[in-house]
Amino acid sequence: MNKMTNTSHGLIIFAILFLLVSAVGGFAQEPWRPITPAELQMTKPVVEPDADAEALIWEERLDDSQNNKITRSTYVRIKIFTERGRERFSKLDVAFIKGLAKIKDLTARVTQPDGKSVELTEDEIFNRDVAKTQRLKVQAKALAFPNLAPGVILEYQYTEVNEDIYGDNSTFDLQLDLPVQTLNFYYKPFRKREPQYTLLNVEGLKFEKAEDGFYRMTRTNVPAFRAEPWMPPDSEARPLLKLNPGWYASFSIDLTMRRSTVFKNTGGRSKETYWANYSAWQKYLVDVVNARKKDFAKLTREVVGDASTTEEKLKRIYEFCQTKINNTSFGYRPSEDESKKASERTRRWLTEDDFASGKPFASSAEIDTVFATMAAAAGLDPWYAQIGRRDVSFFTPELNDSRLLAGPVVCVVFGGSPHLYMPGNRFLKVGEVPWYFQGAVSMYTDGKQYGWWEVPMNTFEKNLTRRTGRFRLADDGTLEGTVVIELTGQPALSYRVAHYDEDDQGRASALKESVQKRITNAEITGISIENINDASKPLIQRFTIKVPQYAQRTGKRIFFQPGFFEYGTAPAFATSTRKYDMFFRYPWSEKDDIEIALPAGFSIDNAEAPKPVTDTGQLAHDEVTFDFATSAGKMLYSRKFYFGNKNLVTFKASSYAAMKTLWDKFHIADTALVSLKANE
Repeated sequence: MNKMTNTSHGLIIFAILFLLVSAVGGFAQEPWRPITPAELQMTKPVVEPDADAEALIWEERLDDSQNNKITRSTYVRIKIFTERGRERFSKLDVAFIKGLAKIKDLTARVTQPDGKSVELTEDEIFNRDVAKTQRLKVQAKALAFPNLAPGVILEYQYTEVNEDIYGDNSTFDLQLDLPVQTLNFYYKPFRKREPQYTLLNVEGLKFEKAEDGFYRMTRTNVPAFRAEPWMPPDSEARPLLKLNPGWYASFSIDLTMRRSTVFKNTGGRSKETYWANYSAWQKYLVDVVNARKKDFAKLTREVVGDASTTEEKLKRIYEFCQTKINNTSFGYRPSEDESKKASERTRRWLTEDDFASGKPFASSAEIDTVFATMAAAAGLDPWYAQIGRRDVSFFTPELNDSRLLAGPVVCVVFGGSPHLYMPGNRFLKVGEVPWYFQGAVSMYTDGKQYGWWEVPMNTFEKNLTRRTGRFRLADDGTLEGTVVIELTGQPALSYRVAHYDEDDQGRASALKESVQKRITNAEITGISIENINDASKPLIQRFTIKVPQYAQRTGKRIFFQPGFFEYGTAPAFATSTRKYDMFFRYPWSEKDDIEIALPAGFSIDNAEAPKPVTDTGQLAHDEVTFDFATSAGKMLYSRKFYFGNKNLVTFKASSYAAMKTLWDKFHIADTALVSLKANE
């Protein structure tokens, strides 16, 4: 089952000046429900006094009773109170992945305060392409609500039919991004079972029997959920309902109570029956590898060659699997002839024979399996790891929920600790894993025994962004020059995974847009992006930029910010209080090297570099220095920044005041001004 929220579900709900919605399905379209006189006459919100709009009804139904599809339905009624509310909800865009689901019976209507309703016609609802990559095509059912104004009520309903019944776990928001008077969730389980579910970050809710085999869960007068900067994942903060298929027991927990729990190399946990059973289920993975290793014996000997250490053997096998197999999960599209030959094979997987006639193709999962198989053929003992994803939840074994683990990831134990290998990700160098696995708790197992292990986290030095600028400042305040940005570690990996399947124009447009979000009047040309497909080198972005009015001229003086890469940034934390914990993903560092040729006829007036900023625990450091080549008329700017020393990236909300103070000091240092004066 797919995750589904008012902002996103397994099918992705996109919203850019569009209403964010969720889709569930169940029945054919139902008649419009009567609107009460009280609803028509409402002039002020009930749940939040200053709300721009309020959902009077938000109802979702999930019918999981059939064995070949999941149907979902949504019925929503929203009252508009302000012009901001009118703008936010003027358009509805229900997006879906083509080929995986269908949106049916989408209807909408608008009701004026006098009770007159206008229902949109089929001609006013249209399909449009939202996004297209090599991996998927996203389309949308779209419409615009006519005559929307404060006082108006809008409604919509639709059905989604999804035949992908083995998708992600069904997780539903119990608090939306707008206030809701009545939030109903109906659920019809498979084979008339009792609902099995987990409540996250909310208490006191339960399902009650409703009509036609459904169960209902209700919340009333629910305020809007308001995200904060550097939020933990939804499962750690947002009230959620997580439906459990099969035999999972119901329980309700407050995840905030156990976030500090850490496990390191604890060895077997034989007393825990749940995880012992789960470990035993992984045995078939190791059995498959050992059964296939004879098919790679000769090739493995050739690849390993004279390597004598376990580490060097694994490195050679890893690089072979990553470079000698075309990866269909990362953009490779086999030719018609290749596909035909593959379909004629009597087996579904690769053997060493497939390498004799060229470069075979395979998915990421198969590439990982080939790696594990060759490791076994080399006399090593590959296990498998299942790992918590820190972008999903802060997993600990006490949760007894294997759905919070991701994998399998190949694991080889040597030198006293496990080592993870993911050659199926074409951008991961040997020994690397994505940031969301780093610092997470992992089970590693061969199906007969298992252990818990905290995956090591990269230090801030390895996640470095190096930024270089060579600029000339004109006497009218215009700044222009060239920029080079080098990404390494997790920033480079994240960029490659996000943009590898775009063409040069698409990547250039994305880079231009990211700069102009910070500097709206920037003129950017000459964009190039290097090493997108070569993870052994830094990811390099180059461009030329011109920024009119970068500096402000007042009489005989010019004021400007030499820290170009922080120009236009806002303080990281704007509010004086905070509700949720802070989560900074991973440690990182930045090094800025800027040279600015000053306008002729001007000299330095006031250019005192800010003092270094650090904290007593040496969690972070920000050091800005100024230097001047007076004879050449140039200013030299240097900035060295890091955050997350000692791998500290998660902080309690109770420490917000100190964290805000630290980041405010960073912002003040990074945006310090320099003044020039005209020579007499």
